[in-house]
Amino acid sequence: MEKVDLEGKEVIFTRDPSAQKKRSKRKRRKPVSAAFKALALKRRKRRRQPSRSKIAEAQARMKNLLRRRTDDQMGLRKFRPRNSYEKRLYKPDEKPR
Repeated sequence: MEKVDLEGKEVIFTRDPSAQKKRSKRKRRKPVSAAFKALALKRRKRRRQPSRSKIAEAQARMKNLLRRRTDDQMGLRKFRPRNSYEKRLYKPDEKPR
């Protein structure tokens, strides 16, 4: 303790410079094991690019979706084809009531 003031209710502490440890700027590191080095230096698998045929299929799907969307907007999809039940039930020239 450096200074004690009972009337002012204050206590001042200071550190003893000889008691302080000398700290090095560099922290010590633990030695790295060979197993850890092997894992750290292991080559990572490269991700393969998709084949040209898969890219072409994806582009064709996108075009079909865009066509379907424009056809729906134009009103060309109002008439749906008859399902197999309706085909068996009615003759081609007959209309259902």
